[in-house]
Amino acid sequence: MTFLLSNAKTPYTSLKLSFVLSTALLLLSSLLSSKSALANDWQDINWQSYEDARALDSDKPIFVFAELHFCGACKKMKEEVFNQADVIELINERFVPVNMKAFGIFPNKLPDLKSDSGEALSLIGSPALVVVYKDQYKLVYGFQNKAQLQKLLTESLLQIQAANS
Repeated sequence: MTFLLSNAKTPYTSLKLSFVLSTALLLLSSLLSSKSALANDWQDINWQSYEDARALDSDKPIFVFAELHFCGACKKMKEEVFNQADVIELINERFVPVNMKAFGIFPNKLPDLKSDSGEALSLIGSPALVVVYKDQYKLVYGFQNKAQLQKLLTESLLQIQAANS
């Protein structure tokens, strides 16, 4: 749409310009308020690569969120679970967070961990949620709501604490 402003002052031109400006302001205000309504974003989690997390040699367990590029459940977790302030705080403070993305038919792999068959651990489903501590891991596939994810994370922390006592 092209707008040409001229010196012609017709009621139609003023009305049209007024309508366009008010519509633009309304859309801008709507976008700004929807962004501020989502006070948190899944990217507020301090995601890093698996290799970097392992290189840290931290006492914290690693939390892996492995996703496929076109995974609807992964997107839903980002929008509904990973944007919650208490989830962000739990993951950032108690874990080393890792986000892995796979495209197409090639699965995410955790090469330093072994599956039951002794092969490098391949994450076949999506999303895959893995809590890794040293050479041990707990693996869950599929969408996890906030309560399910918090339960997975807190139970994993308790198991690690009990094993180290």
